Amino acid sequence: EALTTALNEGADPNRRDEDGYAPLLYAASNGHARCIDVLRRHGADVNAAARCGRTPLNTAAAGGHTEAIKILISAGALVDWRESWNGSSFATALHWAAANGQYSAVKALLDVGATCDKLDTKHHATALVLACTQGIAYIAKALLDAGADADMANREGVTALMKASEGGFEDCVKLLLERGALVDVFPDDFVKLSETDELVGMG
Repeated sequence: EALTTALNEGADPNRRDEDGYAPLLYAASNGHARCIDVLRRHGADVNAAARCGRTPLNTAAAGGHTEAIKILISAGALVDWRESWNGSSFATALHWAAANGQYSAVKALLDVGATCDKLDTKHHATALVLACTQGIAYIAKALLDAGADADMANREGVTALMKASEGGFEDCVKLLLERGALVDVFPDDFVKLSETDELVGMG
């Protein structure tokens, strides 16, 4: 194919454009697993970040490109790498996958030991909090099954249960309560499901 030919003729697999994007980042963002494999076999740096801090793995995770994720990890991509911009660390691949509802990507990352409770230091939240903020119960369940702390709060003291209740996401609220999430740390102004008392542990 054209990519292989270009690389065999001396094209630099790590050459970046003006935004700091190398070919591998573009391949990862589009889920082109075969291109990723070709590039990494020709020496592409699987952890090379663009100027915005985004890595190939984080990009693949955000798009739910599971095969790309597996190839990148097998080639040495750092699973818990937090993209960095101007010295500040933000999200990991798991944060991106969870926030975007990418179940297969979340599972692929958890299967190789991604840290469930690492904080996204932009939003100061765990992957579980991000999932429950958007009411993505199937992602929340996968994270809890992998050992995520149901009560871990962000810097402001907000937990997954608070965000799920605030958004009216009953499936997430019920799931968290079933997994033992604490209700007694729940600020009154977050309780918006009073009409379904069984969901918030009141009766």
